[in-house]
Amino acid sequence: MLVAIVGIGSFLFHTFATAWAAQADVIPIGVFMVVYLAYALCRFLRLHWLAVAAGVGLFVWALQAVGNIHCTEPLAMTEVSSGPCFNGSLGYVPALIAMLGIGAALAARRNPAGSYVLSAGVVFLFSLTFRSLDWDTCGLTRLDGHAIGTHFLWHILNSVTLYLLLIGAIRFGRKAS
Repeated sequence: MLVAIVGIGSFLFHTFATAWAAQADVIPIGVFMVVYLAYALCRFLRLHWLAVAAGVGLFVWALQAVGNIHCTEPLAMTEVSSGPCFNGSLGYVPALIAMLGIGAALAARRNPAGSYVLSAGVVFLFSLTFRSLDWDTCGLTRLDGHAIGTHFLWHILNSVTLYLLLIGAIRFGRKAS
């Protein structure tokens, strides 16, 4: 249900592009990230609830810390960059690190969910790359005379990321008996 709400929020933002629609877009994404992280720490890594709470707290802190990074010349993607640092993609780096870290830990334990979470992290790395390059490539990529950029790849790859995370949870996230 949460993934459907993420999709609705994204649709609203890309349709109306207003402040309220931006909130309808980012809030469900943030909730999904926190909920899935807690789920993965609890169900996949079987951590005690205090460790799960600490992990989620660290994640939320990292999201805020990364959100406060201001782009300077060395961090700009290209000379054409005029928007937020890496086109606003830095805010998703904690999620990328969490997916890759949890996926690697699960793979090291030979947990079958590891391949799904790790694959989701790799797909998300490409997704973030396309999102980061979108602003600079928008004017360079054209289809039938219209600028297309790479933002559509961000959405396609994010849907693959969510699919992999959900399939991993469905197949391997059952509570141990």
